[in-house]
Amino acid sequence: MPDKLIENSQEPNMTTTKYLSILVALLLFLGCGPSAPPTLNNVGGYVLTFAVADNGEELTAAEIESHAVARLQEYCGVAGATATLRDDQLIVVLPGVDEQTLQLCQKNMLIPAQLSFQVVADPLIDPLFYNAPAEPDQRQVKTPAGRTAIWTPKYRADDEFAPTTTREIGGETCYLLLQTPSDLQGTDFLSFEKTFDADIGGLALEFHTTPNGEKRMKGITAANMGRDLAIVFGNRIVMMPTIRGSIGERGVISGRFSEEEIDELVTLGELSKHGQLPQLRLLSQEKIDPK
Repeated sequence: MPDKLIENSQEPNMTTTKYLSILVALLLFLGCGPSAPPTLNNVGGYVLTFAVADNGEELTAAEIESHAVARLQEYCGVAGATATLRDDQLIVVLPGVDEQTLQLCQKNMLIPAQLSFQVVADPLIDPLFYNAPAEPDQRQVKTPAGRTAIWTPKYRADDEFAPTTTREIGGETCYLLLQTPSDLQGTDFLSFEKTFDADIGGLALEFHTTPNGEKRMKGITAANMGRDLAIVFGNRIVMMPTIRGSIGERGVISGRFSEEEIDELVTLGELSKHGQLPQLRLLSQEKIDPK
C-alpha cells in the first residue's frame, strides 16, 4: 500500500475559487493591481536624441543603455524611461514628464559621471609604465604585456599631492594611475553625502560602499599598503592619500572644498552609482502628445 503524502485532503471548494476569481478581477478593474509603466501613447512625453561624442571608456551598447535607464528611472525618477543606442545615437524616451523633470534629465544625461579609486604608479615599482612608448599628448600608456595606466590631471590646479613623477599634458600636471580590473567604480558605492570634517575644520564627502564594493575596497587597500591611492571624479584626481590601513564600507574624502565643489562631487557620486555614460551631446528634443 503506497505511503500517504497528504492526509485529510479535501477537494477545492469551487464556490470559494469562483468568488476569489471575481474578487481579483474586481481589484484589477479598480486599479488595485500592479499598474503598467506609462508610455508615450497613454501619457505623452518627450523623445531626446543624443550623439555619442566620446566613448573613451569603450562602453558597450548594452552598458550605455542600461546605465542610461538606471540613471533616468532611479536618479531622475522617470518611470517607464527607455534608452536605445542606434548608430552612435542614443534615443531616450521620457513618458509623462513635465518641463522641470525634462530639464533635470537633459542636464544629468550630459554628465558622464566617471568615478574610480586607482593605485598611483610608482617609478621604482612600476618602471615599465614610465618606459612605455607614448606620444607627448597621449594619456594612456600600455606595457608590452598589455597592462595599462593613464595620466590623469588634478581636480584643482593648486592641489598638492605626494611627490612622484608627473607629466605636463595639455597644460595640466598629470599623475600616472594604474588601470586594473580591481579598481573601484561608481557602481561599487551605495551613497555619497556632504559632511563636516572636524579634524580639518572643513567640508568633506562621506561615502558608503556596497557589500561587493567593501570587498573590493578591502582588497585594493590591503594589497597596496604604503602606496598612494588616487580618488578620481570626472577623470580628475580629487584626493591622493597614502594607504595606511585597510578601508571597508565607509570613508571620508577631505580637502579644501567649497560648498559648490562638494555639491558637484555629491552629484557626480550619486550619478556614478547607476553606471558611467560616454560623453553625450543633445541633438534634438521632440514633444509627443498622448494618443
